Amino acid sequence: MFGGLDAGNYQVGFSNLPAGFTLTTKDAGTNDAKDSDGNPLGSAVAGNTATTGTSYTGLVSLAQGEDKLTVDLGIVPPANTNSLGGDVWKDSNNDGNQTPENNP
Repeated sequence: MFGGLDAGNYQVGFSNLPAGFTLTTKDAGTNDAKDSDGNPLGSAVAGNTATTGTSYTGLVSLAQGEDKLTVDLGIVPPANTNSLGGDVWKDSNNDGNQTPENNP
């Protein structure tokens, strides 16, 4: 949260997304408190310079003393393409092998 702001127009930029993450659709729902406000990566409001790899909101206007706590961004993690698994067991005889007497 950005506190102590003067009245005026602001644009929020979201950057440094982890590799492989993508953005959700902007304004996908009717509830502004629950949908994403970020534009596609690298786009900015006219008059502002866009930065590659950054998602910007539209202009957010604040009146004196006003709070707007609905400016947010939805991100989607990459599809899970790998798996890792196995067992954890008590190696009671410390031989490094899982045997029937070593309960998982």
